[in-house]
Amino acid sequence: MERKIVRWSIRTIRDKFTEINFPEYQREPNIWSLDAKQRLIDSIRREFDISSIYIFENENGTFECVDGRQRLNTIMSFLGENSLDHRHNSFVFRVLNELYEDSYKRVSALEGKRYQEIRDLADNCDFAKTFIDNFLEYNVSVVMLSESEEGNEFNLQFTRLNLGTIINSGERLNAMVGELRNVCFDDIGSHDFLQKVNMSNRRFAREQTAAQIIAQTFALEGGESSGDWVYARTRNLDIQKLFKEHNVLSDADKKAVDRVRGLFDLLSSMDLDFQILRGRAMIVSVFVLAYQLGEKLCNTSRLFAEFVNDLLVCLHWQLAKGHDFDRCYQHFIDFQRHLTQASVEKSAVEARAHALLSWFQFWLNKQALLGDTEYLDVEDENPSESRKLFRTENM
Repeated sequence: MERKIVRWSIRTIRDKFTEINFPEYQREPNIWSLDAKQRLIDSIRREFDISSIYIFENENGTFECVDGRQRLNTIMSFLGENSLDHRHNSFVFRVLNELYEDSYKRVSALEGKRYQEIRDLADNCDFAKTFIDNFLEYNVSVVMLSESEEGNEFNLQFTRLNLGTIINSGERLNAMVGELRNVCFDDIGSHDFLQKVNMSNRRFAREQTAAQIIAQTFALEGGESSGDWVYARTRNLDIQKLFKEHNVLSDADKKAVDRVRGLFDLLSSMDLDFQILRGRAMIVSVFVLAYQLGEKLCNTSRLFAEFVNDLLVCLHWQLAKGHDFDRCYQHFIDFQRHLTQASVEKSAVEARAHALLSWFQFWLNKQALLGDTEYLDVEDENPSESRKLFRTENM
């Protein structure tokens, strides 16, 4: 791969921004907080060096950003010209100094003003004009890349460049390539079921959940023929390995993906309380239970939804009591630990799966959660009604 370093002024970045493409492996356009964006602008104002931007120049003269999307978006947002930054476009300038009190006070007159407002002041204020001129002429180091024989090397370079920065596991998976990655990020990850559950849209949370569900499906189908349920550990490195091993999907892989899609269709059509169905580990666990029920799920879908809804409310009800939780529901507190502590470990996935299977069977037989009878005996209150009241008042 050939590389050369050039200097682009912010004026040049503004002029070329529409020619810069951001490949799929790049992070989402608006990851940085407002504070982080304002610190970058203040650093530019102070003429500090900022990290280099890595650009690949195509033969047709257009550019692809290999690394630096957050910096580019921040600059364009401050200028008020970033249509993708709905939260922070045209954010205000702030003077920030976490080490000492600045002695240079004139710049404080511009604090709290947007770029456009500072530019309007520049006609009658020399200091505002100097601010605008210096900002637009500030030079950013741009590493221009070319002549890579392997296109996926840019994905790899993005990952390597971010080894020492805060880049989350979903973003690392997004930087990968292959058919299984595409299934998780371009297909299953955007399914209506994952859109309905109460989960953040940011930083590929849904796509990462889809990847964990696919991993569990592959494991479950691998053990189904032997009559034993097999579960997968789904640390980020495990998912990366899975993506590499299934770079090209076999017919069996495609059938497994179709099975996930079919179960998602069914779950999406159920009367589940999607507002309280949240948390990656819980969503994966509900899917695993649905998978293990197999054909029985179609005949018990109404009871399945009622069970999941009541279980989730019961968990929140008991957790809200803290150390004063009702001892007849100790098993739910233990289950919660498997949701929050080492949740992607195989042992935690297995413990949750076994618990949900047994509790659902109990629900089918008793039309109640395990522990409800004991609660009624001790408290002389209908546990179902107590949970409904908690749901109304707290959720």
